[in-house]
Amino acid sequence: MEKHLNTKIKADLKGLYPQRIENICAPGTPDIECCGTWIESKFIAVTPKHGNVVKLSHFVKEQRAWHRLRHHIGETSYVALLMGSNYYLFNGNEAAIHLGVDWKLSELIRADLGFGNLRALIEGRRVRRSDINAINNN
Repeated sequence: MEKHLNTKIKADLKGLYPQRIENICAPGTPDIECCGTWIESKFIAVTPKHGNVVKLSHFVKEQRAWHRLRHHIGETSYVALLMGSNYYLFNGNEAAIHLGVDWKLSELIRADLGFGNLRALIEGRRVRRSDINAINNN
């Protein structure tokens, strides 16, 4: 299903020339690069019950380290998550620290930047919390 998510991301970013990346030389490199922004895609088949930590065993230490390093040098990255039939978008650094570690479903939802805002974020447009809430409620 990550393939489906990557296809959706690339379609949503059409015209910005997103590139699918497979980098066997540098473990941890995210799946898509677009305009200097990197996006890691992840999939969880079933939404966990409220109160449980959202498990994500395939977000490996090299990927987490990649996002933390990029944040440390002032770059921006994102993690896109397809969980069940819902799409989420997270700051890469925050996801590297919390996703699959200690975020429960309610915390994951609070940290969501709104998947529909990905293009605006890459283009450098300001995204308001009310815009994120409106997208998440639709």
